This record gives sequence, C-alpha cells and structure tokens, in this order.
Amino acid sequence: MVQLGDKHPKAAPSDIKLRVMNSTAISLQWSRVTPASIQGSLVEYRAYYWRESSLLRGHWVSRKKLQQSFIGDRVRGIVSFLIPYSNYKLYMVAVNGRGDGPKSDIKEFTTPEGDMCRRLIMVLF
Repeated sequence: MVQLGDKHPKAAPSDIKLRVMNSTAISLQWSRVTPASIQGSLVEYRAYYWRESSLLRGHWVSRKKLQQSFIGDRVRGIVSFLIPYSNYKLYMVAVNGRGDGPKSDIKEFTTPEGDMCRRLIMVLF
C-alpha cells in the first residue's frame, strides 16, 4: 500500500551470493536494505533474471526478463524452473509501495546439463 510521502527505495540489496543447486534451480542470499533506504514499507525483494545464451550451439534464446519475488523482509530464496545448460544474468531490487528501487550489481551464472539436455545431445550427435 502506498503511503503519503513514500518514495522508491534508494538502495539495492547487497552482498548477493548465488549458488547453483542443480540444472534448473539456484539459491540466493543477500544483505538487507536499511530501513531508512526503503523510504516506506518494504513489500518484497525481487530478482530479475534472463537467459543470455545456450551452451548448445545454434539454439535460439529468448532474453525475456523474468522475475521471482521474495515477499517480506527475507534474506534468502530460490529461483527455479531455469533451463539447463544455459548462461544467465540476474540482479535484485528492493520493492516498497511505490515500486522498484535501484538495481544491484549483475550476477552471472551457468546452469549445468540436465538429463533432458544429455538425451538431446545423444540424439543430435
């Protein structure tokens, strides 16, 4: 809910740590934005991520930006339903009633091969 005087958050989550869990999921951990930087009430932290490329040659990749919300004052979460054997980029924001704050630094990660990917490679080659 937007309150009179609320402004967008003026700081981004920091110290973002990313761990690839498997071929379709990562875990995230970050440091909170200070209450003064929220400039209102914290609604959520949000991760924006997109697939940059496939590690399989010749595969077209949509770079559509996706998002995962972490409601409330949390400092960790999981992003799932990723595509195996792909390069991704991700950044995070703090969100209050006015919307997104500034972007964090961009993190890059690669998902490993999954079972489906291995089967596809065997069929193709």
